[in-house]
Amino acid sequence: AGLAFAEAPTGLGLPPVGLGLQSQSQLDAAKASAAVLPPLQSVLELTTAFRPPERTGAAPAADVIVDAVTGEETAAPAPVGRALADGSGMLADGTWWEKKSGIEYGKNGYWKRWQLLRGGSADGAVEWEETWWDASDYTGMKEMGAQKQGRNAGGDAWRESWTERLMYASNDLDCVVERNAHKWAAQGDGDEWEEKWGEHYHASGKVAKFADKWG
Repeated sequence: AGLAFAEAPTGLGLPPVGLGLQSQSQLDAAKASAAVLPPLQSVLELTTAFRPPERTGAAPAADVIVDAVTGEETAAPAPVGRALADGSGMLADGTWWEKKSGIEYGKNGYWKRWQLLRGGSADGAVEWEETWWDASDYTGMKEMGAQKQGRNAGGDAWRESWTERLMYASNDLDCVVERNAHKWAAQGDGDEWEEKWGEHYHASGKVAKFADKWG
C-alpha cells in the first residue's frame, strides 16, 4: 500500500529578505503527494536525523542548504518524512517511526504549528527525532524552525537546529529578520564540537552577524 501524505500547509507569507526556505516545505509536500511511492525501504528515504551533522566547511550532504551569499549551511527539510500524515509504521529494514503534529496557542494571538517525526533502528542502537514548526502572533512576529537530534550504539550524540524569525523592535518598530543555526556533536570517545552562527537584518539597514566554533 502507498504511504499517506498530509495536506500541504498554507504559507505564512514571510517576506523574501533572508527567508529562502519559506516555500520549500510546500514544494516538497506537493511533490511527495503527487508521486505514487512504494512503501519506504530504508530510513534513508525518511529522514537524515539518524546521522551526525557535518562541520561547516565540509562537503554539504544532500539535506544541507548552502546560502548563496554567506556560504553558511543549514539543514533542509526531509521531503518524504515531512509530508507523511500522522501515524506510525515499520520500514523494510526494521526501523520503526512515528509521526505527530499539532497546533498550540498562547498570549497575544500566539499560534504555533508543529510536526514531529521520531524513530529508531530495529536493535535499538540508533534513536533519532526531527521537529519542524512555524509560528506567529498579533505583534507581527513570524518564525520558522527545525531541529534534529539523535544517538547511536557507539555513544555518539548530536543535535542541530535552525530558525528564521521576523519581528518588530518594540522601541521604534524597526523590522528585524533573524537567522540562527546551531550544531553540536559528541563522539563516544569524548571528542566534542559545537558551532553557532547568526545573521540579524534591520529594515533601517543595520546588519549584525556572528559565528562561534568550539572543539
